[in-house]
Amino acid sequence: MVSAADVAYILLNERAAKSEILGVFSELNLSVDKIKDKNILNYDLSDYRLIFIDDVRLRKTKNLAIYNYPSVIMNRYYTEEWGLTDADGASQLAANSPLNVKVDDLILQVYTKAKEGSINLPYYYLADEDKASGLISIARTYTGSTYNPEIGDVIAVAPIGMQLVNGKVAGAKLCFYGISKTKYWTENARNLFIDCVASVLTVCENDNDCNDNNNYTADSCENPGTIASQCVHEPIACLSNADCDDSNAYTQDTCNFPGTPESFCSYINIICLSDIDCNDGNAFTEDNCINPSTINSYCDYGNIICFNDLDCNDGNAYTEDICNNPGTSNSYCSYNSINCINDLDCNDNNDYTVDICQNPGASSSFCENLQIVCLTDIDCGISGLIGDPFCSANKSLVLVPLASIPRIFFPCLFLRENSKLPSSKSSPSLMSYPNKSLRIYSTNFI
Repeated sequence: MVSAADVAYILLNERAAKSEILGVFSELNLSVDKIKDKNILNYDLSDYRLIFIDDVRLRKTKNLAIYNYPSVIMNRYYTEEWGLTDADGASQLAANSPLNVKVDDLILQVYTKAKEGSINLPYYYLADEDKASGLISIARTYTGSTYNPEIGDVIAVAPIGMQLVNGKVAGAKLCFYGISKTKYWTENARNLFIDCVASVLTVCENDNDCNDNNNYTADSCENPGTIASQCVHEPIACLSNADCDDSNAYTQDTCNFPGTPESFCSYINIICLSDIDCNDGNAFTEDNCINPSTINSYCDYGNIICFNDLDCNDGNAYTEDICNNPGTSNSYCSYNSINCINDLDCNDNNDYTVDICQNPGASSSFCENLQIVCLTDIDCGISGLIGDPFCSANKSLVLVPLASIPRIFFPCLFLRENSKLPSSKSSPSLMSYPNKSLRIYSTNFI
């Protein structure tokens, strides 16, 4: 059987439920299920916020691990079974005058009278020599004796985790309340009962009470210090950027508002990590990754004009085609003029010059046009000397190396009487030029 009530009131007979107890629960807006001891095993006590155990003999309930449920124990019979005392159990105190308790430095009267008929009205307490050592005292006995006014706890709380006398550990808060004669309660007693209930139902006094030792929850106490208090554990998505790692090198992983319930992970694409990521498959672009491995990364493609001189070929044989900074985005072609490729390019259409291309096919090429004095004897004129001048081009002469040929030379020869042409010992040879020929004799004449 499952109940949605707040309190499980365990007793022998439902009609015996104490109105004073029910009145407090009603005032605290707590709903109540009255459960007979004989039916206790039909209930799951973990469904209730609070277990209240009346001061009667409960033979089945005594065998339950009450210390594992948030409970107010107004029962003197089973303090040993539930680990609050040793085998001596709970003690009682009565007097000829209304009983008092001591709360801090206050002496509070808890019964309106001392006797019910001829019987003194007692309250029950956990004697100091018998009780569990970890109990937190709320109200102490007060005998009025100056010798030994306090001898035990009339109201005491066992916190969660406390070691009990029976060797068990409290799995929930327990409050022992020994002022059981509710019919004779004073306002003090009633208020103390409310405090006892609140001590069990109050989940937290501050945020620290809600610490679940989980860094990934924000622990807070709502309605602290009241029976409506509760711990709230809000999930925290991330504490640092490391918590957002998606194992993708191409995203920047960021934890926003780290360590708070508002935290969240965001992922921003990274365009490139290196130049390789920017490869566009085009050999004529220089592919560069700018700001690599950041969200500001991007690919830049610089045009490559040329890789070698061949890429600069303009189809003009009269230019020297050069690739500067080959294979880079700074590459460019430059064209240097070639003046001549061969001697034909230096032809000046003048039969009286020898046309020569120096450094042919290079940008340093140039034409040299060397003067020819004569092509025939007639070009040598009349000298007035014996015999007629003749052009040495019609004779056998030795060849002079090109570098030694003067700019203007005179191959016209004038022979004196009885002079002879140089012998064959001079080893004459012929230098030929296109459409022109020149023989130069290097021997000195007499």
